[in-house]
Amino acid sequence: MASHGDPPADEHLASAESDDSFGSLLSTTLADLISRPTNDVVYLGNAIDMAQKALAKAPTDFAIPADYYKTLNVLFERKYQQTNDLADLQAAIAWAEQGTTVIQRNIDQIYCLSNLAACLVSKYEHTGSLEDLYEATKRMKEVQPESFRNLVIPAKSLSTLRGIFANWVRVKMAVEISLVSPGAIPATISNLGSQDTTDPTCLDNVIYLVESVLGYTKLGHTLEEDSFGQLSIMLYKRYQRMGNSVDLQKAIKFGELAVAATPLHNPGRAHNLSNLMIMLRCRFEQTGNLDDLQQAILRAEEAVATTPRDHPYRTSRMHNLMTILSLRALQTRDLGDIQQVILKAKEVIAITPQDHPNRASRINNLGMILRCRFDLTGDLDDLHQAILHAEEAVAATPLENSDRAGYLSLLRDGLRLRFECTGVADDIQRAVLWAQEAVALTPLDHPDRVGNANMLGIVLCSRFERTGDLADLQQAILLVNEVVSATPHDDPDRPCHLQTLGHMLSLKFERTGELNDLQQALLCAEEVEAATPLDHPHRASHLDSVGSILSLKFGQTGDIDDLEKAILQAAEAVAATPLDDPHRAHRLDNLGPLLHSRFKRIGKDGDLQQAVLRTEEAVALTPLDHPKRAGRVNNLGIMLLSRFERTANPTYLQQAILRADETVAITPLDHPDRARYLYNLSNGLSKRFMWSGNLNDLQQAISRADEALDATPLDHPDRIDRLDILGSSLRLRFDRIGDINDLQQAILRAEEALAATPQDHPTRAVRLDNLGKGLSSRFERTGDTNDLQQAILRMEEAVAETPQDHPDRPGQLNNLGNRLSLRFNRKGDLDDLQQAILCAEEAIAAIPLDNPDRACQLYNLACRLLWRFSRTGDLVDVQQAILRAQEAIGATPLNHPDRASRLDCLSNGLRSRFERIADLIDLQQAILRAEEAVAITPLGHPHRAGRLHNLSDRLSLRFLRNGDLNDLQQAILLADEAVATIPLDHPDRVLFLSSISNNLRLRFERTGDPDDLQRAILRAEEVVAITPLDHPDRAGRLNHLSKGLSSRFEWTGDLNDLQQAILGAEEAVAATPLHHPKRAGRLSDLASMLHLRFDRTGAIDDLQQAALYIEEVVTTTPLDHPDRARWLNNLGIVLSSTFRRTGQNGDLQQAILCAEEAVAITPLDDPNRAVWLNNLGNWLRLRFNRTSDIADLQQAITRVEEAVAATPLDHPDRALWLNNLGNRLSLRFIKTGDVNDLQQAIMRAEEAVDATPLQHPCRATNLNNLGDGLNLRYKVAKNSNDCERAVCCFRESIGLHFAPPTDRINAASSLIPILEEDENWVNASEIAEIAVNLLPHISSRSLGQNDQQYMIKRYNGLASHAAAFALQAGKSAAVAVQLLEVGRGVIANLQFETRTDFTDLREQHPLVATKFAQLRDDLDTSNNQPIAHTDPTAPKPSRHLTSLELDKTVEQIRQLPNFERFLLPPTASELMMAADHLRL
Repeated sequence: MASHGDPPADEHLASAESDDSFGSLLSTTLADLISRPTNDVVYLGNAIDMAQKALAKAPTDFAIPADYYKTLNVLFERKYQQTNDLADLQAAIAWAEQGTTVIQRNIDQIYCLSNLAACLVSKYEHTGSLEDLYEATKRMKEVQPESFRNLVIPAKSLSTLRGIFANWVRVKMAVEISLVSPGAIPATISNLGSQDTTDPTCLDNVIYLVESVLGYTKLGHTLEEDSFGQLSIMLYKRYQRMGNSVDLQKAIKFGELAVAATPLHNPGRAHNLSNLMIMLRCRFEQTGNLDDLQQAILRAEEAVATTPRDHPYRTSRMHNLMTILSLRALQTRDLGDIQQVILKAKEVIAITPQDHPNRASRINNLGMILRCRFDLTGDLDDLHQAILHAEEAVAATPLENSDRAGYLSLLRDGLRLRFECTGVADDIQRAVLWAQEAVALTPLDHPDRVGNANMLGIVLCSRFERTGDLADLQQAILLVNEVVSATPHDDPDRPCHLQTLGHMLSLKFERTGELNDLQQALLCAEEVEAATPLDHPHRASHLDSVGSILSLKFGQTGDIDDLEKAILQAAEAVAATPLDDPHRAHRLDNLGPLLHSRFKRIGKDGDLQQAVLRTEEAVALTPLDHPKRAGRVNNLGIMLLSRFERTANPTYLQQAILRADETVAITPLDHPDRARYLYNLSNGLSKRFMWSGNLNDLQQAISRADEALDATPLDHPDRIDRLDILGSSLRLRFDRIGDINDLQQAILRAEEALAATPQDHPTRAVRLDNLGKGLSSRFERTGDTNDLQQAILRMEEAVAETPQDHPDRPGQLNNLGNRLSLRFNRKGDLDDLQQAILCAEEAIAAIPLDNPDRACQLYNLACRLLWRFSRTGDLVDVQQAILRAQEAIGATPLNHPDRASRLDCLSNGLRSRFERIADLIDLQQAILRAEEAVAITPLGHPHRAGRLHNLSDRLSLRFLRNGDLNDLQQAILLADEAVATIPLDHPDRVLFLSSISNNLRLRFERTGDPDDLQRAILRAEEVVAITPLDHPDRAGRLNHLSKGLSSRFEWTGDLNDLQQAILGAEEAVAATPLHHPKRAGRLSDLASMLHLRFDRTGAIDDLQQAALYIEEVVTTTPLDHPDRARWLNNLGIVLSSTFRRTGQNGDLQQAILCAEEAVAITPLDDPNRAVWLNNLGNWLRLRFNRTSDIADLQQAITRVEEAVAATPLDHPDRALWLNNLGNRLSLRFIKTGDVNDLQQAIMRAEEAVDATPLQHPCRATNLNNLGDGLNLRYKVAKNSNDCERAVCCFRESIGLHFAPPTDRINAASSLIPILEEDENWVNASEIAEIAVNLLPHISSRSLGQNDQQYMIKRYNGLASHAAAFALQAGKSAAVAVQLLEVGRGVIANLQFETRTDFTDLREQHPLVATKFAQLRDDLDTSNNQPIAHTDPTAPKPSRHLTSLELDKTVEQIRQLPNFERFLLPPTASELMMAADHLRL
């Protein structure tokens, strides 16, 4: 192929003869070489060779012209363009560089520099070496500042700039290149904007470089659009990373400049508008400024409007518009925005074919918008529809489609949200499945994988919260832990992931109590806090989370510092949240409970007030139909309940229940939180029941608790709390109505709750405490001590597991103390009571003075101090108890349900002090308090019976103090009502029966109605029979029974009653500890009964033993003891009896002194004063009998007159006083001869007889005295009527078979002389025979020999007189001998060996004879044994039991053949046979 032509021959150069000519020829040649615009490689090669050869021929000193360098540079550069051989380009660059060095002329140098720059650019294009490009820019700058703007960088070179940013040195080069060549600026800015800006330093450099480029670009230049846009994006990225609001402000500023610099119809305008919308939305979310939100909507609307319908970004821009409209709707509550978006989305879907590739995306978008409307309205239909659309989008997307994971994520979130709203377990199960698939479909290096893994952890955590399956929570923690590990420390999402992890760890801690989880959660919280700048938009959220975790730590450790920090964090979060920020309500709702916790911890009222205010503000900011409203209203209700508990103001209780009602009402039936809200409502209703006693509240509380439990799955972790509240409510209902089934169910619920609580769970102590309460209630109901033991064990364990400074510890100490008190009352172990008092004191010390719980603790301490007083008699205890009870009542509002109990306690304390110091004001106040307690206790209340009993007790005490029978009548009615309202198997029934028995006995003593006495004894026997042998109250109940039996003996004369009474009294004393305050009273009662037996049988050892006991009582009793007068009187009785038996004047003197002291220390209105006065009169009369000192008789009459005057007309003792007064007046008549005294004596005796019931054992004595007075007046006045009446009195007395035998014999002894004087031998014989036959009844074998002789000596000669009267009456000698034999037999019966019938018995019936002999010997031994037993608790032989057993044995013997008259006197026929035998 022909070329453009050969280059000129080198001959031209060779022909030159001089340098000038050579140079001229060379220039011509070079000019010719480059003048041909050929690209022929051969030609260019030849031309280069020729030029080089020409230079080789130059003279030695030849100066190479500038054209030569330029020519070779051009030739090599042209050749390179054809061959692309880098060597040619290198040669071109070399010649250009040489040219720039040697050429001096400016124009030629510029030319070389320009060519050099062009070649260096070509080399950069060939090799990609940025250094070459950078060198080119430097060469151009050397020419002149403006000339480099003419540098043309080929498009090919520009396209390679995208790879030059390997390091920041080269980046700076690229920027300089951009500054050299305007054509490079777009590529430079584009590449800067596309760099990886995860490194903060890198991001800062990019922004700096873009700002540099932008600073060079002239205003109005077309490049400003890209520069502003890229700089705006970079600044927004840095804001997202660092949270510096200045960056956000600048980003918006440059974004607005980018939009302003973009023409309306420029396709890039929509892109800039979208970016600006995102930044404005972000600033709105940070500041809550609605202007930003409105501007964002305008920008989004313009972006959509300027985006063609078929533009690929139209959907995303519509989505952005939908999102921002949703935000405005949430802020302004204007659904118009959302409705508009939904309509547009539906319109788009309607026109999208079923098989369109974007249909799934558009359906998914509609689902997103519907979910937004659900977030706004809470309408579950929207959420259901959103889930259906998400499911449709997933179904329409193949497994291999990259969008499927995104659709699954949206479906997952919708299902999780619906689960949170409805609690349907299937939703959370499906959410977990879709979340797992989304993670599986997302590659490990995909940017969405971290987010999907994080969400899988979140849904697993939700499933854990629903099911309590710890494996879900463990897996969730592992996933989120991996997410956190994969997230760089400077990643803006790291704090959010850490926040999620901290929440899960805190949940695990709550579930397991593992402190390490809490520590890890705290570390997460601390890192979140440290990584969040002060002005970061998410700082408030992160602070909120930190506060929640610190609150948990406080709950575990009780360290107030943790709670303080939590409150500071939450308060800062609230402070950083604008008033109109939609998140403010949530943060206020978190701060409120923290303040509430601090209130519960330290009891500061200000915290409770602030907690209520913050939560009220949260509720006020929450729309009525907002799905979160129920939870916030619920929290407010809880705080109002605490305010009620703090102030006892029922208004707060009512408000709390109203809030709880509202919460339940606005919560759907299938919502998972409904059970929790029902639980809280149940708690409030039960509190109102405890306050008001309204049973309907308690019924509703149980109903709500049942409903809550039914709505809680068996494996749900909150089921334990709901079992707990139901058990507590059932126990309350048991306390109220006494249905044992309620208590059994309550215990079952408490046991189930405890069994489901792990050993190391922080709430285990509460569960133990509740079970202990139930068991102790069952003990109180059934008396089963095993329940009480188990209750104490549970409560001791609860206290042991509760830290010293824990706010629940005082309550648990209180509960333990109550149960220890119960065991003390049951077992009588003083150690239990001491421990109970210590528990109460420790609890009170830990409670602030103004805490409403303090009143309860004070009440309990008061009760326990009273019990200790009743055991030890220490007056300090009762004084302290009264003070504590008064303090408790002072802190208890008038309408508080516990006020009645505290009034009752104060009444008990005042009663106890009255018994101790006998101040009547105390008793009056005790009655008033007891009446008030009964008045405010509802009729069906389970404690009403106890309060009725206590009031009954106070009234009976007042009766004993003032003798007002109305008090006693009212006391009996109240006691009867108490028994009628208490279940048959209730353990307190015994106490109430005992009270009735005591009151009936008192009424018998007051009115003499034997029915009262019989009923009293029956009740007392029932009480003793059902009282366990080891019960601490058994001694008191035995003593009451003994007093009843003793009273019956005094009424009927049945010696067996007295024997049984003494046995019971001895057992009561033996069971009473030596230092027990009741021991003295019981010992005194025993002494009185022994004295009665002495009066009845004449046994001197009974009298001596009685004296020892009563002397011990008086000696050990304080001078100011209210019972001292009673016991002095009893001692006087014993001493006077000793005087009558022994004749020792000292005994009588001491008796009178005792009586005088008793009278002196007894108030004038005390009903017992009459008794002391009567006895003093008796003993003064005895001294008169001994000394004949008329002053003693005068004083005796005066004292008895005082006794009569102080005794009501219907009082049973009045007859006795009248009888005694008549006797004293008769004595004075005998002494002075004053007939008026005799008349008065008879009148008083007549009154005494008239006032004595026909069946009363004292009637015989009173009849005898009246008969003596009438007989005496007959002797003075000789009025036969007096004589006849006297005879009638004596006859009636003799005929009273229930009267003591001595009284009947005395009547016979008084009647016989009258009959003898009238020579009425028949009647005299009849009366004498009756008297003789009574002699064996007063000489019991149970008496000692001396006692028997004393008794027989009193009636010496009675048998002989009877025999004489028999003969005078015409009876046979045999009858007379028989009467004499009866008298002799009384003595003979005491000497068993003098009878031959015993010898016969021993021969015929040796076993019975041996038993008879043993009993006889026991009695003989006792007869000769000195008194050595002064302690009734010591074992000693019982003469009376032996005597009774011997009588039974004798009766058995008389049933044997031929032993019918065993130990009986001989019959008349036997005597005649004996006489005939003697004659023979």
